[in-house]
Amino acid sequence: MSPGPNPPAKTILPGEKPKGESLLSRRDFVRNTVRLAVAGAILPGALSQVLPAIAPNALAGSGSGPVIRRDPKTNAKIPVTVADLKPQPSNQPFVGEWNFLPAIVYMVKIEILKASSAARGINTAQFAVPHPSDPAYAILVYRGKCKHLGCTVGWNGLFGASKDIEDYNGDGINEGRILCPCHQGQYDIHNLARNVPGTPPPAPLDIIRMRIGSFSDPDGKIQAASNAILGAEILKQGAYRDADLDGKAGKTAFALGSQAAKEA
Repeated sequence: MSPGPNPPAKTILPGEKPKGESLLSRRDFVRNTVRLAVAGAILPGALSQVLPAIAPNALAGSGSGPVIRRDPKTNAKIPVTVADLKPQPSNQPFVGEWNFLPAIVYMVKIEILKASSAARGINTAQFAVPHPSDPAYAILVYRGKCKHLGCTVGWNGLFGASKDIEDYNGDGINEGRILCPCHQGQYDIHNLARNVPGTPPPAPLDIIRMRIGSFSDPDGKIQAASNAILGAEILKQGAYRDADLDGKAGKTAFALGSQAAKEA
């Protein structure tokens, strides 16, 4: 049996896709996929720069208030207090939040701050606040955003304080070092959070000027607390000692908390 005549060909209008042909060519698919990947890599970094500009009070670290943690079940805001901190040798920092910024709270030995001040020739303890119940310790707060790619930093107690000086007080025990777990960015906790030479960060961590005190929220959005870690302002550092306020005033001697926040 011979096949019947072929059906007449359908006229294709300009810009019309033939029936059955994908509206998205392979080339278009690859191109759009690459665009999405690039946007996914760039957008978070861009937003981290844009959002503080459009909402400075919420995101740029302005305005006093407590460093907080979130209740894992209710997401309620709870002030970080002295009781949340652990001393050396564990010295695990407390990762909190301050004005929508990651804030890292450290409990450090005052004797090491004294030794680092003598070694560096500056007052490395000017933002350290004395612990209210343990005279051997002080408390420091740094912005927890690494200056390399913005990851949240942590701590490694096995490292020495820095590459040039590992043991400030000469007790044979490494002082530990602020560490970014993502790309191994490192900072000297006892030296105004200076970025350790040879590691990725181009600048020191920013410093959160703070004090310890009682807190109550008149709006009731944050729980009340005593001995709370209260941030006052952020001091940005584009280079080592940008936040050395004592040094800018011609003062280099050790003075614990000389530039710490004061109660209003």
